[in-house]
Amino acid sequence: PGVAWLEMARAAMQAASGEAGGGGQGGQDAPVRLRHVVWSRPLTVAAGPLRAHLTLRPVADGSVRCELRSDGPDGPVAHAQCEIEAIASPAEVAPVDLTALRERCTRGSWPAADCYTRFARAGLDYGPAMRALESLHRGDGEVLAQLVLPAALVAGRAAYAMHPSLLDAALQSLIGLADEAADASLAWLPYALDEIEWRLPFTDRLWAHARTVSGAAADSRLRRYDIDVFDDAGRLCA
Repeated sequence: PGVAWLEMARAAMQAASGEAGGGGQGGQDAPVRLRHVVWSRPLTVAAGPLRAHLTLRPVADGSVRCELRSDGPDGPVAHAQCEIEAIASPAEVAPVDLTALRERCTRGSWPAADCYTRFARAGLDYGPAMRALESLHRGDGEVLAQLVLPAALVAGRAAYAMHPSLLDAALQSLIGLADEAADASLAWLPYALDEIEWRLPFTDRLWAHARTVSGAAADSRLRRYDIDVFDDAGRLCA
């Protein structure tokens, strides 16, 4: 999944800074912020291995520019880029009341099977490892999704701070907002992130709270959303 690039960039930054603590549940990695994230071209893996290169270059403002490239027949191929920086003193964020968020979403709930049936109708067929969306609760301009890491991936979760399966499921939750713009049958995919701030390692059970950005043009081909990812205690993870 394209979101794997975000975890790759985070891990590369931590390794380069010499502060990496293992990334996952027991790690001590410092919070980081990724800005101006752009996916410019898919990195497609067919039969056999594919060599990719992740480069880090310092920027004048103190951040680091990160780029993902692969070896193409005519030279390097760019796939993604972002700027990344450590967060020295992240602002304190009080845990949210997940029960209150759930009660606010009164427009109906979709189980996982319904969500992935809708994806399939739009031409997106997710395999078992990418089906971490457990349920979706819909409100007015917002959704609350429960995310559960697939059982086959639990044993290896400690290798990641932001597990790609869970991170992708957070984006998948946007399907609950799609039909508000009469586009439920279309396959809308993200190509850019203004900013993502990682604070806490992802556990195997999370909640994604997605909202439509106020002022986004309803008739535009561009959709804008904000997403917060919380653990079961309501602590902000990303």
